[in-house]
Amino acid sequence: MDNIYGWFTPEDINLFSLSYGYMVGFIIFLFFSLLTTVIYYLIVGRSTDSYSKIEHWLLFALLNSLLIFLATLSIIGFKLKENIALEDIHIEIWIFSLINAIGYGLVSYFILSLILNNFSTYNKYTPFNLFK
Repeated sequence: MDNIYGWFTPEDINLFSLSYGYMVGFIIFLFFSLLTTVIYYLIVGRSTDSYSKIEHWLLFALLNSLLIFLATLSIIGFKLKENIALEDIHIEIWIFSLINAIGYGLVSYFILSLILNNFSTYNKYTPFNLFK
């Protein structure tokens, strides 16, 4: 993980701490991945089988990545300065948000889908079911 986030040094960004960035990034992608998989499998997956297709699973995965990207960008980017605009956010924070959303967000959503798909009523139709 240090290799991926190795671009972030305190000299590049004032007030940016590596431990703060790692901790907040981890909490954000874990929280939103858990939230979207719980919504997909426990709420939507128990109510109807019309969402148990690969297209809807991918839609929720993209929603997960979008939520993680926006949350990481807003929490870490706006933490650096008060009254900041989007153009004032450093490029390193944009890259950090993309890595957090695309890399870790999608992987954690896939792993949580493997775990939580058996709690869906229509689990034999959900994608990536290990017990079909």
